[in-house]
Amino acid sequence: MTRTRIVGGKIIETTGGDYNIYTKENIVYSAATTISETAVENGVSYGNPEKAPTINTNIDFDITFEIDKTSKEIVPFGIANFENKTENPFIKFNYKLIGTPIDSLSFEILDDDGNTIFAMTYLKEIVIQAENKSKIQKEFDSKSSSQEFKVYDFKEVLSKYFIEEPDYTKTGNYSIYWDGFDTDEIYESTRFNGKKLKAKILATKGNQRKQVEIEFETKYNEVNWVDVKIDKKSKRIDTTLRVNLKDGGANGLECNETLVGVDGLTITECPWDDIPASQINPSKPVIRTRTKSYQDLEKLAIDGTKLSLGKK
Repeated sequence: MTRTRIVGGKIIETTGGDYNIYTKENIVYSAATTISETAVENGVSYGNPEKAPTINTNIDFDITFEIDKTSKEIVPFGIANFENKTENPFIKFNYKLIGTPIDSLSFEILDDDGNTIFAMTYLKEIVIQAENKSKIQKEFDSKSSSQEFKVYDFKEVLSKYFIEEPDYTKTGNYSIYWDGFDTDEIYESTRFNGKKLKAKILATKGNQRKQVEIEFETKYNEVNWVDVKIDKKSKRIDTTLRVNLKDGGANGLECNETLVGVDGLTITECPWDDIPASQINPSKPVIRTRTKSYQDLEKLAIDGTKLSLGKK
């Protein structure tokens, strides 16, 4: 490291004790007129240089980083479940800085292919005190029962209970919350099902860098037949519904033959034989064969699903 100091006037330094200068190479004084050295008691002495004191250049800090497994489920925006109970909207990570403060901290989420989903630097801590959790739940339950409640309202509720610290560069224990949205504020559920993600933090101070990377896996729980993409910026939600249709065959169309007597005579019995003649409408004859194929029924079901979703 080099330091250059340019002063337009005089430099006066006064000290009450010794004034020592050490260097591994040369000390050069250059003056346009005179260099004066004065020592009142013992004069000016020259001799072998003293050994410079050891300077500790190690930057003493350390970090720990882990995923918090207290809550094992995450739902976008914490939308209420079928029992009208608000779900957990975050994946929580525990981070600890030991030793001295650092210059910066970066937090990053990587997808299954190693691509960055979310990245942030100079994070601020968001802490919810334990005694406020019941209050938050009551507010969520109250708002969820109202038809005017919108999923974005969860931020308004939580904001009243946040305690903010300046940043994560100070020594201490912290929690980092990630809501599943990427840096472009888009949530895609396909990124999570059966995928291995990575969370990474990088702490720096001076020229020293310390990094911790953890891997975690996510999958669908119960509802595995739907995917959702939420775009906060465009305020758009796209839903992909997976319909599993199977050919269950047809019932009530098969006739059975029954052996009668010892001479090999048989009689044929069909389900419609049991329908009273008085109940049969000539304009609507009894159905004795399948009128639609499985492919026809499949198309009707898919068209009906699209129509239903479109109306909503």
